Amino acid sequence: MSKLLSKISSYNILNNLVPGFMYYYFMDIFFHIKLISDDTVLKFFFFYFIGICISRIGSLIIEPILKIIHFTIPFNHTNYINASMKDSKIEVLYEINNSYRTIIALFVFILISYIYNYGFTNISFSYPFDIILFGFILFMFSYRKQSNYIHNRVSIALQDEKTIS
Repeated sequence: MSKLLSKISSYNILNNLVPGFMYYYFMDIFFHIKLISDDTVLKFFFFYFIGICISRIGSLIIEPILKIIHFTIPFNHTNYINASMKDSKIEVLYEINNSYRTIIALFVFILISYIYNYGFTNISFSYPFDIILFGFILFMFSYRKQSNYIHNRVSIALQDEKTIS
């Protein structure tokens, strides 16, 4: 197991393994639902798979919705690539941004589970719902702030390129 963990990048751990574990944890704490047995290896693969699903929900559903409602500004991929060649920190910032997006998707996924378990009519500001809502709002604004920061870094990197030439 330690050999397997050593081969996984920190990006994969943050964007796949941690969200999968957190979903499992919240399901157990909030809803008292055990999703899988106590087999460590099986849990690892389960957490990783659930985390990949959550990450994809963030990428394929959450991000486009945030762009459509103008909560975030879409990235120009060509500008991002050109700027990241000049400023290597942009890639790291973008990975952090992707982590925030995945955590947003995690809270959406937990919220859907909450509604599934308690129904729309039973939504109240209670312990689990408060935590889900707070986490969702916190990471929504963190994602927006990080996106704006990346846009600024990209603009500065591309501006420096224009002033040099």
